[in-house]
Amino acid sequence: MGSPAGPRPHIWKSGTDPVTHEQYIAWGRSRAQAHFRKETWQLTWPEWQELWSLDWNQRGRGPDSVLITRRDPLGPWSQDNCLIMDRKTFGTWQKQQVLIKRLHQPVV
Repeated sequence: MGSPAGPRPHIWKSGTDPVTHEQYIAWGRSRAQAHFRKETWQLTWPEWQELWSLDWNQRGRGPDSVLITRRDPLGPWSQDNCLIMDRKTFGTWQKQQVLIKRLHQPVV
């Protein structure tokens, strides 16, 4: 007989709260994406939760949503180098970060 379908909060590492579980999954995905892009990840689960503590409900992909980014695009994903920013401001911010990264790429 197979395992039961649906959520199984009794085995979640984050505990039984569905919101905390959703946050834990988002933290893991963020960490995996940073690893994929070969960026240094130093944010622990509690640090990441603290960064998002006031803005979690505003997170999303819409124009009025917020996201997490780094102050210094060459620095690690760390508590001191990360901030929560609205997507409208991020457009300009991202252009500056891309320029900084391009200027620091090694010449092959």
